[in-house]
This record gives sequence, C-alpha cells and structure tokens, in this order.
Amino acid sequence: MSEPRPTLSGAVLRRIRTQSDLFEYLSGELGWPLDVADMDEERLTWEWLPEEVGIDPAEMSSLRRLRQLRPLSADQPWGIFFVEFDRERLPVTQFRRVAQAFARRRSQRAPGDNRPRWDAENLLFVVTTGGDQTVQLHLLALWNRDKRADEIRSLAWRPRQGSDRHLARLHHELLPRLAWPAEDQVIADDWTTQWREAFKLPHGAVISTASRLAEQMAACASDLRDQIADASAAEAGSGPFTAMLGTVRAQLIADVDATRFADMCAQTLVYGLLSSRVTSPEDFGTSPVYSAVPLSNPFLEAFFEQVHDEASVLDLAGSGLDQLIADLRVSNVEAILDQFGTTAKGGDPVIHFYEEFLKQYDRKLRADAGAFYTPQPVVDFMVRAVDEALRERFGLEMGIADASTWAQTAERSGFDLPDGVPEDQPFVTMIDPATGTGTFLVAWLRQARESYLSGGGSESDWSEHLRRHVLPQMHGFELMLGPYAIAHLKVALARIHRWGGLAGVVVVG
Repeated sequence: MSEPRPTLSGAVLRRIRTQSDLFEYLSGELGWPLDVADMDEERLTWEWLPEEVGIDPAEMSSLRRLRQLRPLSADQPWGIFFVEFDRERLPVTQFRRVAQAFARRRSQRAPGDNRPRWDAENLLFVVTTGGDQTVQLHLLALWNRDKRADEIRSLAWRPRQGSDRHLARLHHELLPRLAWPAEDQVIADDWTTQWREAFKLPHGAVISTASRLAEQMAACASDLRDQIADASAAEAGSGPFTAMLGTVRAQLIADVDATRFADMCAQTLVYGLLSSRVTSPEDFGTSPVYSAVPLSNPFLEAFFEQVHDEASVLDLAGSGLDQLIADLRVSNVEAILDQFGTTAKGGDPVIHFYEEFLKQYDRKLRADAGAFYTPQPVVDFMVRAVDEALRERFGLEMGIADASTWAQTAERSGFDLPDGVPEDQPFVTMIDPATGTGTFLVAWLRQARESYLSGGGSESDWSEHLRRHVLPQMHGFELMLGPYAIAHLKVALARIHRWGGLAGVVVVG
C-alpha cells in the first residue's frame, strides 16, 4: 500500500505583502545573499527616475517607484529590478516600457546614456501592484522573439485571495527554481537556464481552446513515445519497461510489440494527466508527483502509476511534459472540454476530444483503428431504440435499467428459457465491442437513469440500483489504450455530474 502524499502548503506566501517581506522570503527560503537583519534600501538598491532611463514621466502615470537591486555577486548575470505600480492590475504597456529601457538592443545609445543593459533573457522584475487589501506580487521575465515585442512571462499571486493550490505550487515547485546558487556553482548559462525554468506561461496566458489542448497533448505524447521507445530498447530485454510490456501482453493485448507499447505508455500518461486534472482539480499539482489519477479501472490506474514512475526518472527534456502539467494546472480545462457542447457533434464534454487529439498525434493510427466519432444523435437513437424494445416487447418497465432475470422475463413474455442460461442471470446485458472513447457507455448510463425514474424508481434509490444492477451488466472492449483511458475519464466525469457510483463500469482493453 503506497504512502499517502504529503499535503503541501503555500501559506508562507500569504504573509508576503510588501517588497520588504519579499526580501526576507528571497533570503530565508531561496538563499539570496541579502542582509535582512540590516534592511537598508539604500545599501541594497538604487533608484531610477523615468527620465533617467529615457521614459517620459507623463507616460508612466501608474509608476510609483523603480529600483534596481545592487549586484549581489561578481558573476551575477541578471539585472534585477523592483517596480511598484499603484494600479490594482499590472499595467502591461507601462511595464513593457520599463523593461525595454534596460534590455540591450542593437541601436546606438543616446549621448550620456550610462544605464546598465542586459540581454532580455537576463532581466528579472519583481513588481507590486494594488494596495493593502488588493496587493498582488508579480515576478516577470522576458522571452525575446525575433522582430516581435518581447513576450512577458509571469509568476503572480495575491496573498489574500490566492488559492491554496496555486500558492502551494508556487512555493514548492516554481519559486525554488529561483534559488541563488552557491559560490562554487556559479555558471552563468546554467544559472540563466535554472531561473527561466520557473516561468512556464506568458503573462495571462492559458490553454484556451480544445484544439490547442489537443495539439499540445499530441506534441507531448509524440515526444514521450519516442523517448520511451528509446529507453525500452536500451534495456535490452531487462528493465522496468520490459516488465511492463510483459504485463500488458499477459493482461491486455497478447501481440503488442515494442513500438505499440511505447505509444500506449505515451497516450496513457497524457490522458492520465488530463483525467487527474478534470476529476481532482484541487489536488492536481499539489505535490511533487505529477498527479493522482482516480481512474475507474485497477489495471489502468496501476499501469499509469508505473509509466509515471519510470517517466519521472527519465531525462525527458524536450517532451513538453512539465509544460503540459503546468498549463493544465492554470487553464480552465472544464470550459475547454465544454466547447464540444456547442458543436453539432454533441454535448458530452469529451465525446470527440480523442478524435481531435489523433488528428494531431497520428492520422494513420486514427485511420487504421477506425477512430471516428459516431454522431451523438445516432448514439442516442440506438440506445433509445433498445430501451423501447425492452419495454414494449419484453415488458420491462425500467427498460435498460430493469433488473429482471431471464426466468422472470421469460415467464412475463411467454417464451421458453434458452438452454444453458441460468434462471437468475439478469436479462439485460450491454456489450460494446469497440467502445472507443465510451460514447455508448455514457449514453447508456444516461438512458438507464431516465428509464429507472420513469419506471417508478426514486431518485434516492438510483445510486444503489446503479451499483447493484446496471453497472455490473455493462462491458466495453477497446484495442487502443488512448480511447480506453479517455472512456474511463468520461466515466469519472459522469460521477462528478452526480450519476453516482460509476467506478464499476467495466471497460476491457
């Protein structure tokens, strides 16, 4: 039995209201060589006026103060600035003018301009906005883009209003990347890389569309597939991935080869992350572990954990896995998936997301596996038709949710019990031979609830009836592990939508 993950807290960030508080945090938590016992601003910083850096003061109406941190070590590659604005929100245009004033450009300096300059990638700004009750702190860096305005990337939090999950992520995962290196470890390029790794997203940016989320997941899965294939080959028949491949062959797909196995691992990892983000948004990312995956199938859950554990120790630089995790944390994934509800393809939040993913990930795999959506109206019609036939032809008042046995149904309908069929076996059993992303499973569950209630069942008894009679008789089969995983995601989403107890749906690979 695995040990419970520790509950991480970012409560220390709630106490940071001023830049002096931040000085203490940088010194005590991140090892910056600041003498906080003698916090003399004149000794730690020097102040710049807008006109001294070539900015018209009339264009900086919100700027309250601009200070530069005096170099703390001889090898320091960074220009570090403390900026205060009196607006509640970050005035991006005014901040950009400040940043550009200290970014090194090819243009010639004006006569008498002696201000220090840095490459854009070596500028770090600590910005304070708002007042006592609305104060917000921002740590901002610039990403230079050729022939375009520098991109602003941000770590930001409100001490009073910030969520525990967000503050914990900042304190335990991102801000530690801004730790000051020891004197014998100062290598400018390594230092720059370490600090810039803290800044995952452009300021105010999130994954905002289903197509972008599918594209990012596909790119991540593609890189993971290649790296897992290389790691598996390097084991030469003896290692963790080799052992997992043996388990998959024994329990899931007997003829799976190494290439297809790497694909299964990659898809399971990215869809496991999406499942975790959707089903446990408050827990997602609150520990050093990538995620906790409350999937509804023990094998899939165990397989994800094994792949996750091995991926954690691999050198996955360039796979985009960390970036995907960071983006999933800060993006409104629920709203993204709900975009499908506004399309002609139907309203289930993930009903066709996998098809979109496969377009980006592997078009040939999509065609070979026949991974094309069944229109939701067709699915609904087929399920309703079965439900109606059970009611009218076999006298089952609750349709597909009816718990009658073969013996009871045979007696009621006047036919002989078939040879070899146990009398007490439930009459209604659902089998989906190519379940894909679980479209029929979800439609079946919706109709079962509707039929149960219209057939005389009560809302209070539905959850128990679902567990005892409906779920045990549902079975789905799927060859591809990606849709296999997302089918379980849809089942978990159904549980969130109060259908009750969906952890028992059987989906077989």
